[in-house]
Amino acid sequence: MAAKKSGTAKPAKNAKSKPAAKASKPVAGKAVKAKSPAAKKSVAKQSSMKKSTMKKPAMKKPAKVAAKAKPAKPAKAAPKPKAASAPKRMPGVPAGSHTVTPYMVVSSAAQALDFYKQVFGAIEKYRMASPDGQHVWHAEFSIGDTSLMIGDDAPEMSGGSRDPNKLGQSSVTLHLYVADVDTWMNRAAAAGCSVIMPPQDMFWGDRMGKLKDPFGHDWSVATMQKEMSPQEIIDAGNKFFANMAPCPEQGASAEG
Repeated sequence: MAAKKSGTAKPAKNAKSKPAAKASKPVAGKAVKAKSPAAKKSVAKQSSMKKSTMKKPAMKKPAKVAAKAKPAKPAKAAPKPKAASAPKRMPGVPAGSHTVTPYMVVSSAAQALDFYKQVFGAIEKYRMASPDGQHVWHAEFSIGDTSLMIGDDAPEMSGGSRDPNKLGQSSVTLHLYVADVDTWMNRAAAAGCSVIMPPQDMFWGDRMGKLKDPFGHDWSVATMQKEMSPQEIIDAGNKFFANMAPCPEQGASAEG
């Protein structure tokens, strides 16, 4: 019989040996104690409890800034009254003229124009002289915002005289509104006008006087003191005439 070889047995094939667990390095000066699973669990629980109890500091909300008081809006100014628009000019009416224009006939338009400039503040626009230069056939002037026409009496052209002085009286009165009737009447009287009626307060709200100029034309000069409606004027007129004393002729006829 063959003799058995002595020696160590060879390890079996494919048998892998597990590496040995690395030993943890010891901490200098401290004994390393292995934590049991129960201890680890207790530490984890305490850690989570600490996290839950550590609340974030409450963030203070910034105090609301008091809203600045808005400046009071300035009070709206009362709307300005609209200026009265000038009436539209009618077709065929010259600029600066009204629909109705007085035409005055006098013995001497040249002298009358100078007089009206002095007394009434007239402004002459233009004049047309006769071919011989002795007369004013036609002239235009304005007093305030009103245009007037004037010319010399020409009986040969008009079929008769139209000079108020030659006729003895004018059937037309020119009504003139001014700022101060007393001043105007005094100036007109000093310049040669005849005062027919001195200024006095009238029931329709005007203070008015009457005069006749040296060329035979009648003027009523007035200043409005109180603006009245047509009905107010009618009522005031009825009251005025009701209180007015009857004329002598009317009283005699009433007695008869």
